[in-house]
Amino acid sequence: MDSAEILVIQASYSNPTHAEAIGIVLNHYAEDPMGGGHPIAPKLLRRLPEELARRPHAFSVLAFVDGEPAGLVNCFEGFSTSPANR
Repeated sequence: MDSAEILVIQASYSNPTHAEAIGIVLNHYAEDPMGGGHPIAPKLLRRLPEELARRPHAFSVLAFVDGEPAGLVNCFEGFSTSPANR
């Protein structure tokens, strides 16, 4: 049995392959009951990489298995002032 080729990369929102992969994986999640059970509107999926690129502290990590999109994490900086006020 051959091993699967696994590739994990930081996505480039301007790369069409990465942009498409983000939409594919995110939509698979959305269609699952955990993600709400409904697909994301195609118009929103097309705009998503551009919108993510506008956020200076956002980045995404994509995983590919044998060249197919298989995983995604979207990362955003979050900061709460509540702990700092103690």
